[in-house]
Amino acid sequence: IIFKNWGHLRVVDFSEEEHFLPTYKEGGRQPNFLKCAKAIFNLCIKKYKGKVIRDNPITEEKVKEGEKGPKILKPGDWRKLILTAIATEEQEFSKGNNYEFTAMITLGLWCGLRPQAEMRQVDSPEKRLKWEDVDLNEKEVWVYSTKTLKHRFVRIPDCAIPILRRVQRESGFVVKDRNYSKRFRDFINRAGVKWHSDIMRHTYATYY
Repeated sequence: IIFKNWGHLRVVDFSEEEHFLPTYKEGGRQPNFLKCAKAIFNLCIKKYKGKVIRDNPITEEKVKEGEKGPKILKPGDWRKLILTAIATEEQEFSKGNNYEFTAMITLGLWCGLRPQAEMRQVDSPEKRLKWEDVDLNEKEVWVYSTKTLKHRFVRIPDCAIPILRRVQRESGFVVKDRNYSKRFRDFINRAGVKWHSDIMRHTYATYY
């Protein structure tokens, strides 16, 4: 996007109002796009010394000394999480309310879906992930992201299909919202794993 829209410009001719903002607003982009694009663009200008920058500037962003990288699940914790989800799927958490986390954990670990921004979507319940969006025959899920404001197809690996078939429903939400916070906190305690925000997505990306 940067090179397509601004590659013909000289740095001295570049204007945030004239060039940056129209690109930022294009396609309903989120505020973090502007922040990220500006960081990359500024780094390119800073490094430019009359030569072509052959390296991707993003790869220069490394974890600083003393800082820790993203949290991921170790293989043993990954296994405990999915086995606990399967074991508690039909168990009652409260009157008429079962745990039902197998689909969420499977799609998070094996497909990298975001639990809040793509599956649960508290702020956009009308776009919450439904079982009608999960096609186990075609091995794909049609998901909307509140981060990118776009739909996308995500492939489901073969190993995840049998697990999802065990809990698949004809309709309804993939992640049940009733008593979600208390239910999920109790589920994590039963699994005995340390939970962090985005840990499933970071685990998926790391092992992938």
